[in-house]
Parts: sequence; structure tokens; C-alpha cells
Amino acid sequence: GSGKTTWMKRTFRELIQARSAVPFFLELRAVAAAWDRRSETERTIESFLADEIRACGAAGWQAALTEILDGDGPRPVLLVDGWDELGDLGERVRTCLSEFRAAHPRVVIAVSSRPYGEARPAGSEGFETLEIQPLDDADVRLLTHRFHQRVHGEEEAAAERSTGDLMARLAAVPEAQALARTALLLTMMLLLSREGPLPDKRHKLYLACLRNLLDARPALRESEGAQLLHDEWRPGDQEARLRAASELAYRIQSAGYAFASRQPIVRRWDEALHLLPAAWTLEQRQGFLLWLINSAGVLVDRSDGAVSFAHLSFQEFLAAQYLFATHEGDARLEAVRVHASSLDWWESLRLWAGLTGDLSP
Repeated sequence: GSGKTTWMKRTFRELIQARSAVPFFLELRAVAAAWDRRSETERTIESFLADEIRACGAAGWQAALTEILDGDGPRPVLLVDGWDELGDLGERVRTCLSEFRAAHPRVVIAVSSRPYGEARPAGSEGFETLEIQPLDDADVRLLTHRFHQRVHGEEEAAAERSTGDLMARLAAVPEAQALARTALLLTMMLLLSREGPLPDKRHKLYLACLRNLLDARPALRESEGAQLLHDEWRPGDQEARLRAASELAYRIQSAGYAFASRQPIVRRWDEALHLLPAAWTLEQRQGFLLWLINSAGVLVDRSDGAVSFAHLSFQEFLAAQYLFATHEGDARLEAVRVHASSLDWWESLRLWAGLTGDLSP
């Protein structure tokens, strides 16, 4: 949710207007899918770029690609997005990218990845590593102002008033202010702010965001005519959706944090299916995972078929929500004892305490 893909697409759109560059945008999940249909010798970056040019209907595409990559015209720029979605293919693609770079030294290459992307390009291949920074106050103000103009259609003066109001509310709620440093969560707060005051605690904000993702936004899309994909499925009851997503998060986190550091935990598709309610059919479980990815945006999928929660905060809050919904009395104490020795669980325990405190301070 920090804006990696947004930056990539914006950069592509800027460069394609420039006479000094010829940009290519490579979504790595598409590359991985295309390679499934190719022999080992055809699994090259050049082959994929040739497919892209040919798909555009360009005449003389083969000669054109050679001229673009190796000629003395505009500089070729390769924007490679989503390294973390390659899974086990990371090492193979890294080798291909190194070979491509050696064969075409004029090409400028930028790669985006979450921190856990396997075999990411590094300094040994001539790459410089840059970390996308959290939004600062000026960024938050600018995104908020543009949101009110573009999404709500406000004129300049009205957008400025709305922006000032949101900034004042963030300043009054330090927890919300910290969350606003991430573009995804700030956008959710902007959606929520039209409906009432910002939640004053993290657990309340996460719950409001997830209810929005699991119910309000899909309902709005469907009311406007959007159709579920033929193999998507979700319970009609919004509470059942929240329960199922919570159970999935808790069981993923329980199985993962014995060996992994605190991060969104990745699970193979077949493993994730078995972490959903046992009473559901296999078809329902498959459909619900697809719905969480495509329609709700709570999960993300990778080219290797694995899934993870879109944001670590979702995973940790939903695990807390599961504990809140399923544990009472002495069972609460026992669950805390089980998880308290692991620092990776402390955020979920804090969020659980917040949910419980709302009910019984």
C-alpha cells in the first residue's frame, strides 16, 4: 500500500510522452504466466518484450525491438513491477534480468518489490536499492486535497476546506496520523471520513476499513452493475465474511510466526483453502479466496499461486478479531499466555485488548 505500482505506472505515462525514452512496463505476474507456455530457451526478457510489441500490432516488430534496445535512438527504460509476486521464480528471473542487462547496456531498469521478494536484484548486478518513504505531512495534505477534487468533485475552495478539516482530525488522533503515512490506509480514511468522525483508535480504524472492504465497497460496485467473476463466491451475510476472513488470518498467523519474522505471511493456495471454515465446500472456499482478492482487495495473489493479506495491519487485526470473537473468560488468559512469548504476536494482542476494552473496560 505504499504506492510502488502507482509510481511505476505514472513514470511509464510520463516517459511515453517524452521523445528521449521508450518505456516498457512489465508486470511480473504476467511474465511468469507467459513463461508457463514457453520452452526454457524462450524464457527471456527479449521474448516477452517482442510479444508485447507484436500484440500492439506494430509492423516490423522484430527489427524495431533490436533498434530500440541496441540502437542510438531514444533510451529504452524497463519498468519491472512486483518482484515479490514471483515466488520461487525469483532466482530464474534474476538470472534472465542479469543476462538482459549485460546484452543491452543502454537499457535503464527499475524494479519494484516488497521487502520479502525472493532473490531481488542487488548491488552485485549494478542495482541501487531505494526505500519508498512514508508520506510526510505535505504528501498527506496533497493526496487529501486531490482526493476531494477527483473523487468527490469538489471545487478548489471546498477541497481546501475538506483538506484542512481532515488534517485537523488527524492531528487530534495520533494513531490515525501514523496510519495516514501509508497511501492505502490514508485513502481508506478519506473514504471513511465522509461517513463520520475518524475512529480514535487503531482497532476501530481497522475494523471500519475492513467492513468497508468486505461489505460497503463490494455492495456499491454490485449496485452499479459490477458482476462477480463466474468462479467468485462470498456469503451474503457481512458478519459471516468477517468471521471467515478472521479465521483465515488467525490460522495463517498461528502457523507462520513460529518460524517467520513479522511480515505479511505468504501461504500456498491449497494451504489457504484448508484454513477456511470446514463447513464450506471446496468450491465455496476457492470462490471466497478469489472474491477476497478480486472484489474485496483484502488478499493479494502472486504468480506462483500463493496468497497473503494486502497489508500486515489487516492480517494482525483480523487475527485479533478472531480471538475476540472466539475466546471468553479463562480462555482469554490462556490464549494470551500461548502468544505473549512471541513479539510477532504483540500487535495482535494489543488490538485484541482494544476490542475487549470497548466491550468491558
